[in-house]
Amino acid sequence: MKKRGTAGLLGGALAVVLLAGNVLGVSYPAYAQDTQHHDGNYTASAHVEFHEVVNYDLYVTVSVKDGVISKVALNDEKNADIEAVNVPYINYAMKGMADSYIGTTGTAADTVSGATYSANAINEAVAKAMVKSQANEADADTADTPSGDNGQNDNQNGSDNTNDTQKPSDDKTNSGDTGNGSYERVLKTGAYELTADSYDASAMMKMPAFICIDAENNTFSVHPYKNGVVDYATNKGSGSISFDSATGVYTMTYEGGVTVVALGSTTTFTVSDKGITFTSPLRYGAAQMNTTDADGNFLSYTAKTSAYEGTLTSGAYVLTADSYDASAMMKMPAYIGIDMGKKTFIVHPYKNDVVDNDTNKGSGSISFDSATGVYTMTYEGGVTVVALGSTTTFTVSDKGITFTSPLRYGAAQMNTTDADGNFLSYTAVPYTQEIPDGDTNDDTQGKGDSGNTSGGTSNDSTQSGESTGNSASESSANASEQDSGSTQSGAQTSGNSTVETGDAAMTGIYAVSAVVSIGLLIAAAVLKKRKRVL
Repeated sequence: MKKRGTAGLLGGALAVVLLAGNVLGVSYPAYAQDTQHHDGNYTASAHVEFHEVVNYDLYVTVSVKDGVISKVALNDEKNADIEAVNVPYINYAMKGMADSYIGTTGTAADTVSGATYSANAINEAVAKAMVKSQANEADADTADTPSGDNGQNDNQNGSDNTNDTQKPSDDKTNSGDTGNGSYERVLKTGAYELTADSYDASAMMKMPAFICIDAENNTFSVHPYKNGVVDYATNKGSGSISFDSATGVYTMTYEGGVTVVALGSTTTFTVSDKGITFTSPLRYGAAQMNTTDADGNFLSYTAKTSAYEGTLTSGAYVLTADSYDASAMMKMPAYIGIDMGKKTFIVHPYKNDVVDNDTNKGSGSISFDSATGVYTMTYEGGVTVVALGSTTTFTVSDKGITFTSPLRYGAAQMNTTDADGNFLSYTAVPYTQEIPDGDTNDDTQGKGDSGNTSGGTSNDSTQSGESTGNSASESSANASEQDSGSTQSGAQTSGNSTVETGDAAMTGIYAVSAVVSIGLLIAAAVLKKRKRVL
């Protein structure tokens, strides 16, 4: 029989003792940890940070008596440097949480809606203070309980008004009143912006935001709006919109872009000729814009119809082989000149790092949809007659302009697709080389006043660089010249990239290739037959 080791015997003995203690109702403290909370005052802090406008350390002092919490209060002296704009939210959170700690050893209190960041910081600071009480690391002066605010004063600003929807008081803030006790839907697709001027003068926090609404599909999205620039790539809240004809109130239901607990929550608003007026707090990621008066009543704010025109500036961009997805079969180089002063564009050939300013491969006008952040190029010259009026879409970033539908190039279009036929976007990067100023060329060639944006030098910053010429629609003579001798002959498919072309030269190349291929096949058959005979 194997001998049981010393460790095993000690473990067995300990198990017997513990079992006996449990049977007899005896409790045991945790090993290597002092669970006793010593009486005294203990101060601890937690860091609060949000959206670059909130950044501070919040100090809380906890009083312990007879081993449990007797009071929790803000430490006014240590919190003196906190900006005044944040104080109402801190006081509001403390007011709703302070009593929850009394008689406990630091059990986290429920957070307060409308001051979530402050509430989380208070919970964290209390927990840290109770750890100090276990270590008996009391504040230097523990004779009296702390005199800081425990949130019970009456001059608070902040309230959870998520469900307190204000109904429209008159027709000035709510269009669509039919006059017979109901409202008709008047919300239109568009973009709306919140700025500091949107809020009541007494509002402590005035968060900018950009709201995009698609009234046809009843959807919305909220995006950051900083220094006059919209970040369409960042979703701060999105979902569906419903309408109540009995009250004229629209309801936004959040389905994305917010915290998990906020999914399914709502924001209400009304519509007027000024914009959309929020009658309950708009959510913004993990926060909500809950502006209230001294009595805790929600202060509505209006997002005005936006005149935002995007960030695209005049300049030049080029497509190279590196611009395309690795799987693309054809990687056509091209030069795109943009004049946002006239909202026009022109496309030129770009070969061996040289721009052919004399050849127009597509020109026309540019428009912008602020509700989606998408630019649209409408072709008015430089393409085949059947392609006049067609469009190409793109978006803008610091990297350049990214085409979200095929760019036209004369009689062709750069239609790169994956194996399933889905379009593969490509990005034209800013062009930074000098180009000879050739503004003496004939107008029908896309030069001078009728559409050359390639002259001059663009600067090194993305989406910038003034050009000396301008892009505009080509004359009808130019359109005919581009169209002569070439008709669209269908789609030539190569792998997963399709290029529509009607170029006679390309047709000749394909014919020669076919003849050569047939000749090679015949030669191979003859050689095979001779080999059998031998």
